[in-house]
Amino acid sequence: MKRFNQLCFFSLAATSMLGVSSCISDDSVGVVNQLSYLTVNKTLAEEYKADRWDTLHIAAPEVQQSNANKPLSYRWEINGEVVSTEKDLAYECKDYTKDKNNPFLCRLTISNEDGSYYKTFKLHVQYRYRTGVYVLAEDNGKAIISYIRPDSEKPVVERDLLSKNNAEVTFSGAPTAATIIDYYGKNDIFFAAGSPSQVYRLDGNTMQLVSTAKAAGTVSYLYPNKLGALNNEQSGGKLSVIEDGEISDIKTSDLSLVITSATSRDIAKVIPKSNLAPAVFSWADIGIDNYTGLALYDNSQGFVTYSPDAKVSTKDNLQKTKLTYPEQFTGLQLLGMVPVSKNHDVALFLQDAAAGKYYHVWLYPGSYNDRVKRQNSEPELKQAKIEVPASAGFNAKTKFVAAQSTNLVYYSSGNKVYAYSVLSKGNFPTTPDFTCGEGEEVAAMVLNADESELIVATNSTTSKQGNVYSFNLHDKKQSWKYQNATGNVVSLMFRK
Repeated sequence: MKRFNQLCFFSLAATSMLGVSSCISDDSVGVVNQLSYLTVNKTLAEEYKADRWDTLHIAAPEVQQSNANKPLSYRWEINGEVVSTEKDLAYECKDYTKDKNNPFLCRLTISNEDGSYYKTFKLHVQYRYRTGVYVLAEDNGKAIISYIRPDSEKPVVERDLLSKNNAEVTFSGAPTAATIIDYYGKNDIFFAAGSPSQVYRLDGNTMQLVSTAKAAGTVSYLYPNKLGALNNEQSGGKLSVIEDGEISDIKTSDLSLVITSATSRDIAKVIPKSNLAPAVFSWADIGIDNYTGLALYDNSQGFVTYSPDAKVSTKDNLQKTKLTYPEQFTGLQLLGMVPVSKNHDVALFLQDAAAGKYYHVWLYPGSYNDRVKRQNSEPELKQAKIEVPASAGFNAKTKFVAAQSTNLVYYSSGNKVYAYSVLSKGNFPTTPDFTCGEGEEVAAMVLNADESELIVATNSTTSKQGNVYSFNLHDKKQSWKYQNATGNVVSLMFRK
């Protein structure tokens, strides 16, 4: 009976409450939260390209919200990683896309409290270091390599790529020599520093250290031997190293650096105690236009050729090493030596330091190959030793480079550059073709790949700063220059 009374009470109470509710009149309107949908007028590009170490700048698209303007948030993702939550992206491209067919996948997300806008895009980060000018220099007692790429839409001038790409490596000692190999797709840089020298190999794409080797002495010159035919040459299968007047070799087909003395042993059979100048290059025969050997100069013996495929005969006193026209070079030291006539001939510029005089010789070294006898040819003295007139401007610091297509030898005197034609056989110019800044001295010169530009590096005579110029050889005008772009210049290279 008691439970029945409780149920009746609850039922009555509920009925009473319903009655009360139904008697209240409510005509008010509550707060309505209208959704603001996001739209953009102009979206991002589908793909972006940048060089490694570039800062990629992308402005976020302007957003319209369908109703009230609500706070927006931004999220930029590159290769699966959130790299920024700012409105506009400023991203330093530290990593590069190793496969050009697989770029980084990226996404921009713009959000408000009601929803999000998404946009995906691709990013290609390519190698920073490609064709251009590379300068080995000394800066505050250490080696640096500077890089200039002037012909791109966005010029690149980088003073010290060594420390930038090798933060944990110390390149100690003053720099002494450098070169670039071009060997079956590789474009690695080799340079030497210190005494005794350390030889370093850098990956040509990343400029990161690959390997090192300790030389026995002080390296004064590095040269990538040329192989094969003139129209299809490969440069750098073997690297010639001049150190303390002797020559050594580095095989570059693998990544290790092992300095060997095979060439030195062959030369020692003819010149027991060599005194080689810091100059060496490959010359080509005139038979089938193949590179046949190395041209060198011994400051005690004269012009030297080394032909690794030459016939060796003790009976006939034939060696791989020959002294060619030694009477032309008696008592003379090398000032400069360059290939001419499309790498067939050699132009030598010599000095008698005691007498303060300079001389010039032009010759064809000949060709000696026991396996391909039809290409053998005898040496030819095309211009016997002549004295260079004082009006030509030669001095002990004169630098040389030759254009193979024109047989013009460009040489420096202070801050001026002259052009001498070997075909003139001694008609030296008295008026410079190009002049660099006052208070500067030419330290090195190199030609670009098609020999249309002469690139000149100078050192300031009052500071430890280096400058780089480029001159057009057709109209003889300055194409560009970069002042104080590097340290005290030691070597200049152009990468094709």
